[in-house]
Amino acid sequence: RLDACLVKAEAEAKNPQDIENARAEITNCISLLDALLDVSSLEAQGGDKSGFDTVDLSELTSQMIEFYQGLAEEKQIILSAEIADNICLEGDSMQLSRLIANLLDNAIKYTPVGGEVKISVQEGPMLSVSDNGSGVPQNLRTSIFTPFFRDPGLKSARGQNVNGHGLGLALSQAIAKRHGLKIRVEDAAPGAKFILS
Repeated sequence: RLDACLVKAEAEAKNPQDIENARAEITNCISLLDALLDVSSLEAQGGDKSGFDTVDLSELTSQMIEFYQGLAEEKQIILSAEIADNICLEGDSMQLSRLIANLLDNAIKYTPVGGEVKISVQEGPMLSVSDNGSGVPQNLRTSIFTPFFRDPGLKSARGQNVNGHGLGLALSQAIAKRHGLKIRVEDAAPGAKFILS
């Protein structure tokens, strides 16, 4: 319906920007609701492992690195990996992909030009993603996993305000819990190191 209004506004030489803005806001609201539903659904599932299968975390992480390599290069960031072979766990590969994607997204966002993002997969299983950005202050290391948490002073490595709903890390934590895993953040001196174990 908005598309039809947009076509009509353009045909009548009216300013279609209001319709474009409305469409962007609706898309944003849908994205927010989808993320909220995902977090709620994962929390409701708790430790329910139905539908789990054996996931090769080594292979899955390698695929995610390949996917993010282009973005890292575009941002002039080195993306390096140290992945042990055949690290497997019982889980949902789509959910684990989202968790890794959230961690890589954040790391790339907060790493300055010329910086480096490192991802590691080791026995345990243990997965870590570290960057050499500004890091996470000690007093926020628990809060960042709370839904809707946003530090108003937080900016990306390029000085831009950070967009989003503050649900990425909350979703990551919910995915980790469903898989019987824990996620935490430590100081990478400099930067942040997120550890899933």
